[in-house]
Amino acid sequence: TIAERQGYFKAEGLDIEILDFPGGARALQALVGGSVDIVSGAYEHTITQQAKGQAIEALVLQGRYSGIVLALTKAKAATWKSPADLNGMKVGVTAPGSSTNMFVNILLAKAGLKPDAASIIGVGAGAGAVAIMKRGEIDAMSNLDPVISQLESDGTIVPVIDTRTEKGMQDVYGGAYAAGCIYAPPEFVQKNPRTTQAI
Repeated sequence: TIAERQGYFKAEGLDIEILDFPGGARALQALVGGSVDIVSGAYEHTITQQAKGQAIEALVLQGRYSGIVLALTKAKAATWKSPADLNGMKVGVTAPGSSTNMFVNILLAKAGLKPDAASIIGVGAGAGAVAIMKRGEIDAMSNLDPVISQLESDGTIVPVIDTRTEKGMQDVYGGAYAAGCIYAPPEFVQKNPRTTQAI
């Protein structure tokens, strides 16, 4: 969105249309289904799709911090000790199967729990996610900015694990990490090398 608003695509001779999806899993589905050509999403999707026999390659790395935050309601945060406390909680993620969901799964695994130990609920990455958290429909949220910053600034949530920082990245992933990226199927790259380079 920033590149589009700053005119960078037009400067490279590209005429693009940006489709906003409520989570990375839906953007990936659109790519696999052929309704989009390229995705700005989580690097994890390139790995999970390779494992399913679907070739997808990262073209540009957009960040080395995942930027995902696990935040809890004030009441739940007051008794938080570790990811084991996620057991039995309703956790909002951008979309089931998204990087924010994978993040929760990592935390659960580190606590010796299975992915179904918490109830995963898709809440999106915008105003809907903010509203659901404010209404108290979920106990915790795995989401990104600006949702996290908005809810944190008005005191609705308390971040307990924060990968917007180097320390958070070290604690969760053990170090640097390929986070957001631009990815596409190899066929698109091969058929459109100049477009790919311009992007």
